[in-house]
Amino acid sequence: MKPGLREALGGFLEPLPMAYSAAEWELLRQCFVVLRRAAAELQVVFTESGRVDYTEVAQIALDVLQAPDGSPSDFAMQFAGGIRHLLVDEFQDTSRKQFELIDRIVAAWPEREGRSCFCVGDPMQSIYGFRESEVELFERPARRGFAAEAGPFPDAEPLMLERVKLLANFRTEPTLVRDLNERFAAVFSESSSRQTSAVNFTAAVPALASKGAVSAQLHVAFSRTRKKGKTGTADTEQVSGQQMEQIVALIREHARRAEEYRQATEIVDAKKYRIAVLARKRKTLERIAAALDEAGIAYRATALVPLGERMEILDALSLARAALDPLDRTAWLSVLRGPWCGLTLSELYRLTSADDGAVKAKSVPELIAERLTELAASGFDASRVTAIEQTAEAIRIAAVQSSASSGPGTWLFDLWRTVGGERATNAVEKENLRLLWASLDALPNGEMDLLDRNEDSGLRVALDKLTAVPNPAASADFGVQLMTIHAAKGLEFEVVMVPELEAANRQTEQRMLAWLERGVEDAETPHLTEFLIAPIQRKGEEKGSAKAWVEGVMQERETDEMRRLLYVAATRAREELHLFTRAEYSVSEKDGARVKTPGRSLLASAWPGFAAEIEAAFTAFVAANEAEQASVAQAPAETNTSSEQAIPVFSLRRLKASTRAVEEKRRRGGTRLDVAPEAPLYRRSEGGLRVRVEGIAAHRLLQRLSWLRLRMDAHQAVAALSVAVPGLVAEMRSQGLSLAEAREIADWALAVAQRAGSDPTGAWIVAPHRQATSEAAWTGLITMPDGEEQLKTLRPDRCFLAGVEPLQPEEQSETTWWIIDYKTSGGELASGSEEQVATFVAEHKARFAGQLEAYAGLLRKLVAGDGVAPPSIRLGLYYPRLLRLDYWRG
Repeated sequence: MKPGLREALGGFLEPLPMAYSAAEWELLRQCFVVLRRAAAELQVVFTESGRVDYTEVAQIALDVLQAPDGSPSDFAMQFAGGIRHLLVDEFQDTSRKQFELIDRIVAAWPEREGRSCFCVGDPMQSIYGFRESEVELFERPARRGFAAEAGPFPDAEPLMLERVKLLANFRTEPTLVRDLNERFAAVFSESSSRQTSAVNFTAAVPALASKGAVSAQLHVAFSRTRKKGKTGTADTEQVSGQQMEQIVALIREHARRAEEYRQATEIVDAKKYRIAVLARKRKTLERIAAALDEAGIAYRATALVPLGERMEILDALSLARAALDPLDRTAWLSVLRGPWCGLTLSELYRLTSADDGAVKAKSVPELIAERLTELAASGFDASRVTAIEQTAEAIRIAAVQSSASSGPGTWLFDLWRTVGGERATNAVEKENLRLLWASLDALPNGEMDLLDRNEDSGLRVALDKLTAVPNPAASADFGVQLMTIHAAKGLEFEVVMVPELEAANRQTEQRMLAWLERGVEDAETPHLTEFLIAPIQRKGEEKGSAKAWVEGVMQERETDEMRRLLYVAATRAREELHLFTRAEYSVSEKDGARVKTPGRSLLASAWPGFAAEIEAAFTAFVAANEAEQASVAQAPAETNTSSEQAIPVFSLRRLKASTRAVEEKRRRGGTRLDVAPEAPLYRRSEGGLRVRVEGIAAHRLLQRLSWLRLRMDAHQAVAALSVAVPGLVAEMRSQGLSLAEAREIADWALAVAQRAGSDPTGAWIVAPHRQATSEAAWTGLITMPDGEEQLKTLRPDRCFLAGVEPLQPEEQSETTWWIIDYKTSGGELASGSEEQVATFVAEHKARFAGQLEAYAGLLRKLVAGDGVAPPSIRLGLYYPRLLRLDYWRG
């Protein structure tokens, strides 16, 4: 069978409807009447306002280039005659009107000799369908040429363009080029063959010298889909939070490298080191920007924050509105609260409200004149009084001045400077305000536009087109940049991160009419298209076949463009590419745990190229949970009262059935700790990525060792621990480590855990004990040292009932709770003196005592009740690399 024939025939399974129903045709006829009248009214609006939109500009250009009979106009002949070389960049994003504009210019050339048309583009990077670009037009100049039928010489042949493929990649590391070639060959192979929006993938040829093995890194996390297809909120938030931490940690590490390169550049001309976070949605970038702000990492945000949402802009506009309208209470309250006056909410209340109807009925300027002196005598802050008086006087003077001579922007700038605006803003805020002054001076209706708060006001329209300037403190050549994928087109970065691949595409809006324009390939007329249109269904009725077909084709076009958008994001990377996503999975009795094929999103586009990697990561994810569940299921029934109860796989962790709750002391949101820990809770150090992953790997294996001990003796469990290494490697790979690093850390963690499992004390800790748990999650209200209560989740590494001393026979005493955390540091002291080890252990006890005391306090609340004596508790830190347990009374 001819390649592609099966797919082409498959398109006939959903053929184009041949006719409208009577109801559809009647609605269409009525819509055509309305549209014709609306088009005429639009021309009236253009004439009255003296303004036109981009579509009208393009249509006017086409009209002036063509005479009524279809031949080039006199203007076209004169205009085109002066153009000898025509260069069109980004040709893959050409719309039909733009293509026709080029065509009419070429048609008006009086002669072809000595003239050329040069079109540059990459159809795999056509991503502006929402601006009516048509990727199908890219091939037309080479296949049919630019039309000559309407030219001054009717017998002239079409201007055929020669196709030249540029395959060499001078940007990206060769191994990454080859990796992306392989992945995107699979991605683009999924394109619908019945759509003209589909493009064929062309592999790039690496042209740089290789510096090492590099491949696209996929960081995938999994969250469970609950009933009715909904993802559990807790699962989603937890996984999203963990991925945000990964992104910030990775950015921090690369930002450190960028700073090293920047410092080196001051000495010698070193290369740039740019880190880009590229997202499809601005909301994603806003969340990352907030996380970077919290982490204290500088970044440049390109076209991210709308100018009208910046606080310095809102403060300045409130100042203007207060001057133009003394009765605008909202504006005046903003002025008093703003940096020029700085009133607290309490002071604002005393001045403008005081729960007195007579006070609230007056304007703010009146209240300032009448009440300010009285409030100053009753203890109102004197500096505030002075600031209010000076600001009110400046506003009064500005109010009597006209902005007509200088423009509202210049007028507001003078007022802003008079009240101390320059002292209250930094360099970035001043630059944003400079954009505001210019926008205000350009307003067509001046002060009226300033006062107009409607969505379609001149001021709102002007501000919606502007975004805040990037932070100048963040280097463009040696730092972090946040931008949308569309904004990154044509740029390059040493490191690229693409978060939230799983973010769903925008839902298709309900429209009165759905339409689709497609070129007719075999038409004799150069620009003949077919226009497919379908009306909305009547209320309560099913969608008509015509509308369903048109919307289906449009959705396929969007899917094709999403593949190209992913390609654009991936090919911005020079050295490293990191893709972050959250995949959903479901659990059923029949099929078990299965990862779900994603809906319409970048993840769905990436799936063919990354499916094997995702499935492998999911297999490791399931194995890390399911293997231990199987181990518990095989444990002898009589051990249920004296061994660890398994955590149900893929379910919420709950308290044990034997736990007694104290009814009268329950608190909504968790268990309350009435006594604060004697020492402050330990705040985990961020550390480097490798250090954190090493700790996680060792903890994973020690936790698994405790589960293996439920059905094996110590020697067998230590030997069986190596089975977990492949899953551990896959998990670490998802954290951003290379395969070599992941294997090295997994081997190191295995050696640490096996050595601990062979140590008598370590074997005793992970052995089956009564009410034993590993990595428990206890949530409660904790009283912090400053008296503030915070809801925290505490996770002790190991908790169980045993004797009062380590290794004590269980039958002698099972009345003491042991809470132990593992610490994998200190390996360098394994051959050190006893004094060095003792000093190290004492320092760590001081550092982590508060954390373990918090564990103990919460445990007491979980197991104690009225008439029940407080439990005996031992707290400990076990150092598997030192084979040492440091413990004390809790």
